[in-house]
Amino acid sequence: MAYFRFSLFALTVVACLLSPAALPPAGEGGGDPPAFRAIPVPREGSGYSRGKTTVIRSQDELDALLAKLPGWDWRGFPPGPDNEVGKKALVDAIRVAEIDFAKEALVLQFHEEGSGSNQVSSLEPELDPATGKLTLRIRVKRPEVGTADMAYYCFAFAVSKAEVGTVRFEVVGAGGGKPLELPVSKPKP
Repeated sequence: MAYFRFSLFALTVVACLLSPAALPPAGEGGGDPPAFRAIPVPREGSGYSRGKTTVIRSQDELDALLAKLPGWDWRGFPPGPDNEVGKKALVDAIRVAEIDFAKEALVLQFHEEGSGSNQVSSLEPELDPATGKLTLRIRVKRPEVGTADMAYYCFAFAVSKAEVGTVRFEVVGAGGGKPLELPVSKPKP
């Protein structure tokens, strides 16, 4: 009988240790954040026409950016409920990401195209651990015949301040242009 009780006790302990409930929820546990993670912001919107590719290093910098949002031109319409939808979706996505500015920076990569028929997508980011350089690439595919409307895009990432020192932005495909590099830590004056 004692063997049966011990076996039951041992099985209970093992089951508790292997249970998902015994693990801390995702994002908790006190560990370092991943080197980078994508933030699902709305990909396209005319409100991005005034956006400048940037690295946001603190809550104060984020608050300053968000304070400017009411003046952005969303969808090309005068202020009204339609404009608030895109702006709110962007703000909500950034807030839901719960960026820990003590450990992470927010990277916003803006891009514009002279035709809405051009296909724009974000490629898988690449981190060189030896140099701490994170490369973010956008791929552009242009059809033979396009439209004359402008299209504006935004891609967002949270990056680890401990693992990423520089972010390099590149456009792959037609009209790639010159790459841009920005530091993740605040440049010294």
